[in-house]
Amino acid sequence: SCTTLISVETMTVTSVEGQSFDFICKYPAEMWSNAKYFCVEDGQMCSTVLIKTDKHNNWTRDGRFSLYDNITGAFFLVRVDKLMLQDSRKYWCGVDVNSHPDHISIIQLNVSQGLSLHLITVSVSQFLYYEILVFVST
Repeated sequence: SCTTLISVETMTVTSVEGQSFDFICKYPAEMWSNAKYFCVEDGQMCSTVLIKTDKHNNWTRDGRFSLYDNITGAFFLVRVDKLMLQDSRKYWCGVDVNSHPDHISIIQLNVSQGLSLHLITVSVSQFLYYEILVFVST
């Protein structure tokens, strides 16, 4: 359920038009069974749900958006294909929580036409992550 936002830190990421981009959305391990979603922020609300699933350890796809809930690692992965300049906006990664505010993380995506900095989190094992900076020029 989309709910009013109180105070959540925003992570800013940048990518290049035409490419695919992956977001890592972490959540508390006890929320593994809850539905996960990715939506557009409008003011302090989640206005348009782009993709939502209650499936775990499987990809769900809807148009340019895909979502994979990794319950072992307590995160879900959102992939956006064929980025467009108009994709530059704020998004919410959400975990649907009944009778409480949803667990939300916020991503500000900036899509550019030129040199880009990618922050990619690679899961090496359940507990070990590497963050890699990749420069891409078009």
